[in-house]
Amino acid sequence: MDLKGQEESVVTEKDPEGTEGTGPTLVVAGEEAPLPVDPPAAETDPNILGTMEPHELAMMTALRQQARGLVTRIGELEVEKARILGQVARLEDQTQNHLQGVGKRLNIPQGMQWQVTADGKLRKIPQPPVPFGIPGGKAAKPQG
Repeated sequence: MDLKGQEESVVTEKDPEGTEGTGPTLVVAGEEAPLPVDPPAAETDPNILGTMEPHELAMMTALRQQARGLVTRIGELEVEKARILGQVARLEDQTQNHLQGVGKRLNIPQGMQWQVTADGKLRKIPQPPVPFGIPGGKAAKPQG
C-alpha cells in the first residue's frame, strides 16, 4: 500500500459544549468523523482499552507488511553485497598473480617492493635502512 500523498490522520476530542456531542473524532484529509465508542472494556477485561476500526487495522497490517518486505530486501542486498565482495577479492588475487608474472618476466627479485606508474613503468620503492638489532636487519655491527 502506497502512502504517498495521503494526509495525516488526527484523533481529537470534541469540546464538551459542542453541538455534536463529546468523544473522539477522526480527521482525515480535513474530513471529520466520530469514532465509535466501544462498550466499557472493563466489563470483559480491565486491560483492554478499545478496538481498532477495520481500516485502522488494515493500515497497520499494510505498514508492517511493507516493513517486513524492506527487511527482506535488505537481506537480499546483503547477500548480493557478499557476492560482489567475493568478486572483488578474486579480481585482486588475479591482479596480484598477473603482477607476480610481470615481476618474474623482468627478473625482479622476490621481496623487492615496486609499483606500476600510469605509463606502465615499474619503479622500485626505496626502503629505509634497517637498524642493527632488529630481526631480519642486515646493517653492519658497529665497530669499536
